[in-house]
Amino acid sequence: MEHYSLQHNVQRTSEDEPDALPENLRFNAFDFMCLIYSIIVYFADIGTDIYLCYEYSSSDEIAYFVLTLVFLLVPFLAILGMSLRWYLKDEEKRDVSQTSNKQWALRLLLHLLHMGPVARYIEALRYGVMSRKAMKRGDQKERRQFYQLYIYEDADITLLRLVESYTEAAPQLLLQIYIVLNATRKNQLRFAFQILSITTSLCSISWTMTAFARSVRLQYENKRNISLGGTIVHFLSQLCLVGSRIMAVGFLASLFPLWIGVVCVLHWLLMFTWLLVQRNKAGCVDLPETFVSGIFAVMMIFVFFNVVEEPTKKNYVLFYSVIFVENTVFIMVWFFHTPLGVVFKVVGLPLHFFLFVSGVSLLCLYYMKLHPECESISNNFWQSTLPKKEETVEETNINDSSISAEIPDNSAV
Repeated sequence: MEHYSLQHNVQRTSEDEPDALPENLRFNAFDFMCLIYSIIVYFADIGTDIYLCYEYSSSDEIAYFVLTLVFLLVPFLAILGMSLRWYLKDEEKRDVSQTSNKQWALRLLLHLLHMGPVARYIEALRYGVMSRKAMKRGDQKERRQFYQLYIYEDADITLLRLVESYTEAAPQLLLQIYIVLNATRKNQLRFAFQILSITTSLCSISWTMTAFARSVRLQYENKRNISLGGTIVHFLSQLCLVGSRIMAVGFLASLFPLWIGVVCVLHWLLMFTWLLVQRNKAGCVDLPETFVSGIFAVMMIFVFFNVVEEPTKKNYVLFYSVIFVENTVFIMVWFFHTPLGVVFKVVGLPLHFFLFVSGVSLLCLYYMKLHPECESISNNFWQSTLPKKEETVEETNINDSSISAEIPDNSAV
C-alpha cells in the first residue's frame, strides 16, 4: 500500500521473504488487548455521536443536527475511500491467496455501516491469532507470514484512525463542548450523552496517538515495543495534553465561535510553515510533500506530531511553549468574559493548568524512564512486551506497505 513513510532510507524486506522476521517477535496478549480496547473506544466514540445526531434531529435543533451529521459523514467518506483503495492495493501486491467474495462482502458491509476500522481490527486480530497458533505448532514460516500481515493491518488501522481522530473526533469534541456551555440542560439524558461523547472523543484522540507510537516501533525488527507501563503513561500524557488544549479552544469557541476559526487557521499556517522549513520526512507516493505537511499541520493544532528524523527535544519545548501561551490567552479571555457562574470559573481555570502540567510531566517521565530504549528500565512491569535483542542490527523495515519511521531515542515515538 502507498502510505506515509516517515523515512526513506530504510532497508525493506521483500514480500517473498517470510523468514526475514526474527523469531523473538510474536503476537502476545498485550497486543490482543490493545486491539480490543481500540475497538471499544471506536464504538463508544461513534455510537455516542450517532445518538446525539438523532437527539438533535428529534428536538428540531437543526444547526446542531447538521453539524454533528457533517462531522460524521465527511470522515466516513474519507475513511471509506482510503480503506477500500488500500484493500485493492493489497490484492495486487501481496503474495498471498486472494480474498474470497464472502470476505469482500463482509468488508463492504462493515465499511458501509461506518465500521471500516472495525473490519480491519478484526482482520488484524485474525492474523495475530493465526500467527500465534502457527508458533505453537512450530510452523515458523506461517508464523512469520501471518505476523507480517498483522503488522500490515496494524499500520493501516493506525493511519486510518489518525485521519478519523482529527477529522471526526476532534471537531465533534469541540462542537459538543460548545453546545454544553451554551445550550440549556432540560434533557438530562442528552446532557449525559454529551459528556460521554466528549469523554470518548478525547480518549479516541489520545489512544490513537499512543497506538501510532506503538505501531511505528512495530515496523522494525530490532526495536523493542512500548511496554505496558510505557503505554499507560504515554496514553495519560496525551489525554492530559489534548484535554487541556481542547478545554482552552472549546471554552474560547463557546464565546467567540467565529474567531476561534481564525485562530485555528493562523495556528495551522504557523505549523504548516514550520513543517515546510524543516522539510519533513513525511511522504506518500501519491501525494506531494506540501499536501502531507498540511495534513500533519491540522493534527498539530492539538498535539505535537513528529515527522522529522532528528532529535526532537527542542521541537517539543518550542511547540508546547507556543501551545501554553495560546492556551493561557484563550482560557483567560474565557475566564473574564464568560457569563457562567463562579463555580465554572473556579473549576475550569485551575483544571486546564493542572492537565497541561500533568501532561508535560508524564511525557517527561515516559521519555526519561519508560521509553523502550531507556537503559534504566529494570522492573519487569515496565519492561518491553518484546524481548530485547542482545546486539543491534541494521534497521530493517518489515512493513513493505505502511507507516514506517526511524525515530531517534528522544523523538516522538
